[in-house]
Amino acid sequence: MADHGLHLILVVLAVAGFFVAPPSIAIPVLAAVIAATIATSIAVNRALRAPIRTGNERIVGETATVVEWEGRTGLVRHRGELWRATSASLFRPRESVHIEQIEGTLLRVRPEDASKSPAPARG
Repeated sequence: MADHGLHLILVVLAVAGFFVAPPSIAIPVLAAVIAATIATSIAVNRALRAPIRTGNERIVGETATVVEWEGRTGLVRHRGELWRATSASLFRPRESVHIEQIEGTLLRVRPEDASKSPAPARG
């Protein structure tokens, strides 16, 4: 709530300064403030739309390499780290897989070639 009051005070002072200062000073200052506001707004919107770059969630959508696989579970290596993985597909060692989801320390993966083709249409 205090932040809103501070913003209101700054706006009132800026408007008052615009009417008190000579136009040769007020107009360039106003143009600079508008430009800074637009640039900040663009930067904030880009940051809000950017994919997650920290934490384990960042690896969803990337590829990993199968180290060992038995039945529907196995170990995969992603960026030098070993992860437990599960899939409905069977894999062989050194095969590339696509990371679909992460649940704690378990990755859900699918074949790499399946991630490149579009999903079948549901009817």
